[in-house]
Amino acid sequence: MGWQWTKNQEGRILMKIKRMTHRLKLILLTIFIFFLFLFFIVILIIKFLNPYKVVIYNYESYLEKEIITKIKKNYSYRVFKNLDEFTRDIKNKKAVAGVSSDYQIAQLILEDKLKKINFKKAYNIDFNKQNKKEKIYSLYSPEVIKQFEYYNNWIIDQIKKINPQNNKNQTINGSIKPYLYYDKQDTKKIIGFEIDGDEGIDHFYEFLIPYFTLDKVIAYNPQEFDIYKKTRNSIKKNQSFDDIKNGISWFEALSKLTNKYNNPRIYWTNWFLDNAMIGQFYQYSSGDLNQKNNHGNWVLFNKNNYKDSIDNFNKLVIDSTGKSIKDISRNKLVTDGQELVSSIIEPSSKKADIAIMYNGDALDAYYGKDNFESLEEKNNISFIRPNFTYANIDAWIISKDTDQKSSDNLLSKLNEYIFSDIIKSEKEIENTYINNVFQEIIKNLNNEEKKFKNKIFNSLFNSEKNAKNLNEIPVEFFEKNYDAFRNAFSYDNLPNIKNFDTINYTPSYKNIKNFLTKWYFLDNKKQPDLKAISIYDMQTAKNVEFRPYQPLDLELKTKMIEYYYQKTKS
Repeated sequence: MGWQWTKNQEGRILMKIKRMTHRLKLILLTIFIFFLFLFFIVILIIKFLNPYKVVIYNYESYLEKEIITKIKKNYSYRVFKNLDEFTRDIKNKKAVAGVSSDYQIAQLILEDKLKKINFKKAYNIDFNKQNKKEKIYSLYSPEVIKQFEYYNNWIIDQIKKINPQNNKNQTINGSIKPYLYYDKQDTKKIIGFEIDGDEGIDHFYEFLIPYFTLDKVIAYNPQEFDIYKKTRNSIKKNQSFDDIKNGISWFEALSKLTNKYNNPRIYWTNWFLDNAMIGQFYQYSSGDLNQKNNHGNWVLFNKNNYKDSIDNFNKLVIDSTGKSIKDISRNKLVTDGQELVSSIIEPSSKKADIAIMYNGDALDAYYGKDNFESLEEKNNISFIRPNFTYANIDAWIISKDTDQKSSDNLLSKLNEYIFSDIIKSEKEIENTYINNVFQEIIKNLNNEEKKFKNKIFNSLFNSEKNAKNLNEIPVEFFEKNYDAFRNAFSYDNLPNIKNFDTINYTPSYKNIKNFLTKWYFLDNKKQPDLKAISIYDMQTAKNVEFRPYQPLDLELKTKMIEYYYQKTKS
């Protein structure tokens, strides 16, 4: 009996253990499910609080910081140093939008990679099909329109090669084969092209929002200030720069400048296409007139001629500077525009005496104090434009794969943050600006000074409460309140102007550009700084021909890059 009782007791104990084990499993399973549920809730909250942000690209240091902060609230903002990074991500559908250059944009349009811009959202203007181009073009500066027409014609020429029969029913890799539209009344007149497959005739200008206008200059440091004479002191005795003038050749400019310095250092932009064009300029200036066709246009690079131009770039460097491009004791290839700016103005020895840079970077160097506190406010460099140079328009673009709602939302944000003032007339811009000046002055008045508020207002506005013209504002008043006039450029109600005040590249919009020419470059006596204006505005240059960059297909581009680095890499 005792043994039986023990067996029964053992069985009951085992049953209890099984029930406890089962209960424990249920408890552990419940805890696991709870924490798994909690984990997913946390993930959902994180995703809700930090939603996926589409990627927007821009060059480094190419947008005012407060504007970047605003953009980052809705988008992932990334910077690049090499434009090919952005172009590659557009093609691979990793980027939604960003800033590119006109010649790369033309190639992307031809490859059907871009979405048309809804200008009603981007510019907050109204138009119809008949007056769309006229309305849009009325906002742009003359150099932008000229450049856009060049690329529109370039695309037309490429379509003629791609589709010589102008067949409208063929496809390439799933997309329509581009074709041309001809005027019904004049069957020889081309009125546009078809690339995107959507309704309506396509034109180059419809795929981009111009941002800044750029051209290449030769900058040099004449070491006029004491700080440079103490820290650099590299100019030979009794040297004058009077013979360095716009319109002379690259060879003449560089050889004359090089001879003015002891152990001169020349910094070059390290971009294969820039330097291939400089090489072609040297070919032409050296007597090879075949570098231009019968219409006076530059012969485009192709697989048969690109090596000659790159070789001639190397030849120019040796002939004008006395040493090879590979000799870093004299010539340095630089990829970063900010390094070019710093090197030409830094109060230190063994920095650039001469630098080939964009005009916007030259203007930044001219106002060198923002970069080095010990420098003067302005006039830290001089510059010239050679007889032949090159220009481009940087612009905002949107990937074709972006849906219309997302595209419109982005364009509305860009309008708010950057472009809302570009549709204003010059007078409207002046009214807003002068009101900013007024607000800037009165915000710093003490109680005793506030009784002069009406007098201040009357110094800035006429009897109809419109801003006075520049010549109507007393010089004494302008000088006394000069800081207010300077600070008024940085108000949010003029975002394109605020952005320029930081970046210093030339805006692509006619009224913005004209306003800045009139107001931005004044000294405290209301006198314009003509040298700064000439850096800022390529239209002021005489005896200078500006060449657009050439769009390149992948095969030619790859060959040019490989040969360029083979010939220039140390």
